[in-house]
Amino acid sequence: MIYFDNAATSFPKPESVGRAMISAMEKAGGNPGRGAHPLSLAASAAVYECREELASFIGLDKPENVVFTYNTTYALNIAIRAFAKPRTAVLCSCLEHNSVVRPLRAMGCEILTFDALADEESLLFEIADKLKRVSLVICTHASNVLPVRLPVARISRLCRNRGIPMIVDTAQSAGVLDIDMKNIQADAVCFAGHKGLYGPMGCGAVAFAERYTSGTKKLTPLISGGSGVNSLDPDMPDVLPERFEGGTLGVPAIAGLCAGIRAVREVGTDAIRAHEYNLCARTAEILGNTRRVHLYTPPHPSGSLLLFNVTGMSPDRAASTLADHQICVRAGLHCSARPGTVCRR
Repeated sequence: MIYFDNAATSFPKPESVGRAMISAMEKAGGNPGRGAHPLSLAASAAVYECREELASFIGLDKPENVVFTYNTTYALNIAIRAFAKPRTAVLCSCLEHNSVVRPLRAMGCEILTFDALADEESLLFEIADKLKRVSLVICTHASNVLPVRLPVARISRLCRNRGIPMIVDTAQSAGVLDIDMKNIQADAVCFAGHKGLYGPMGCGAVAFAERYTSGTKKLTPLISGGSGVNSLDPDMPDVLPERFEGGTLGVPAIAGLCAGIRAVREVGTDAIRAHEYNLCARTAEILGNTRRVHLYTPPHPSGSLLLFNVTGMSPDRAASTLADHQICVRAGLHCSARPGTVCRR
């Protein structure tokens, strides 16, 4: 099998990921934070170990600011609910996933966009011009549809100068591009555990900037419920991570994520990125010389995604035909229908 669908979820996973998950189920089967018996304590230790691993990986000095979720969608919903005000204007790139667009629409927010396909200086000028009209900025680090990455550190700097919070979506970049919270300095950075970090499906995270460690009551949680902390208080705790982690965590998935991050660190993001780009270049060369295949490339490609169509064949049919030959690709809009219609407002 040839697997070309890592933007949806990475496959295969390192063997250490499966071993870590089995070990968690066998040796850490208690509920983390809900008991003082050995299995519960072992579960709590496994969760904190992954908090430390991810925090270290992204240059965050406070592991408690890592909030575990089920996926990037859940992480983005947490961050959006925490920072977005209903019925206000929010600025996003034209490449955003439905995980951003739909929560904002549900809150009645006006969505302004900037042209993420423009050159960097033009992009930054457009953002600076529109910041005066918005209360929040949300930006993907790398698109899941086009080979485009955005200068999130420079965008964040513009936001900080205006006192506007910023959320970064690293679903496609974590594990491939270097992510340093001290450099990006966004208010929240959202992660997929099951893509470039090679964890299992069912895990993700949102990392809050270090200034949000406590005094978080102004940040509205997405869900409320048991946290294992101060059960007499009718409100969610005012500290991280418990303010946003209602209910029992997926300990086996988190243990698998910890192993996945360690596997990435062992190989190194530079080596992974170089390997991806090499595979992408070789595949593009083959497809470019294949009859009836049309490749689509943006003006400033900066990633390892390939878009193509086959003349006279629908995308779904092309993907199905490739699958018949054990080649896994993805067809359709990829939950992100807007890159083809860049909105300038």
